[in-house]
Amino acid sequence: MPVVSGHGFGYQVVDGFTEAYQISLGAFVVCLELLSMYPESGIPILHWLLATKKQVDRAVELGCYFSIGPAMINSVRAKKVVSWLPQNRVLLEADGPFAKTNGRPALPSDVVLVIRFLSELWGETIEQVQGRLAMTFKNLVL
Repeated sequence: MPVVSGHGFGYQVVDGFTEAYQISLGAFVVCLELLSMYPESGIPILHWLLATKKQVDRAVELGCYFSIGPAMINSVRAKKVVSWLPQNRVLLEADGPFAKTNGRPALPSDVVLVIRFLSELWGETIEQVQGRLAMTFKNLVL
């Protein structure tokens, strides 16, 4: 069985989803370590993050932003992770054509599903969520 390692971390890869998930989380641990070693390397945006609360907190400390797509809100685990994210670090993404929404490739217009989910999660109107997301994007790129 191959071993993947990086900066003092080692992970064993075996067949199956659980092992792939473990290596993915292992890669995230290495990613956080590298971000802490190179704080001037830019603003990190983490895509479809599935992590522990402690890892999310560390990513926030390191200045990370988090992209959320419509397929992500169909996962109970992913929704829990989204609930831990600071509202001012959340960005939208469609993640199509790779991700699926309602059995078809996700489209940019499907982000409205994420906006509705965030509206419920944050206890805000659709308009408030849209304004918050727009401000987050502006703060990131300006």
